[in-house]
Amino acid sequence: MSTSTVEAPVMTPLRQLASVGEWESATSAVCGVGNRLARTLADTLRALYPSAAYLVMERDEHNDDLSPHSIRDDQGKILYRFSYEWPRDGYPPYENRLPDTFRLMRAVWDPYDPENPAHVAELIDQLQRFGCLFDHMPHDLPAPDNPNRREPCLLLSETARPERWEAGGVLRPYSAPRPEQAQ
Repeated sequence: MSTSTVEAPVMTPLRQLASVGEWESATSAVCGVGNRLARTLADTLRALYPSAAYLVMERDEHNDDLSPHSIRDDQGKILYRFSYEWPRDGYPPYENRLPDTFRLMRAVWDPYDPENPAHVAELIDQLQRFGCLFDHMPHDLPAPDNPNRREPCLLLSETARPERWEAGGVLRPYSAPRPEQAQ
């Protein structure tokens, strides 16, 4: 009869471990700042395009990354399209400029430029990398490029409706009133 010896596992010193409470605090902080950044994006894009209601993203089929696709109004009409024929830092410029009254908000964007579409793309990428979740376009709005695909989006105004009202944990800086609240 053979006897085998089982060695005790090596324990990592406690100072090198993260507690579940630390993790929950960190993710809560990231989501809180993510929501505030989403409002910064929404207010900026609406200053550029006053009828903007959605920042629509598309998901890369190879690596699952999100990239901005278009800015749309509350009927789904495209106001600006992020062109992918251009290199990442060479999106076509917005047709509009920020009003002079936006001077103070520019400080919030530092070191980025709020009038540079590539910087919007970079912030969307960062929000996704840090685990922030996005709404989806309502099914009844036109999806010109692919009508069968659920398009992630950021709601930019009080006229924007999410695909699902009860979606929890998503970045939602603005939204239309829920149908049962609108009566």
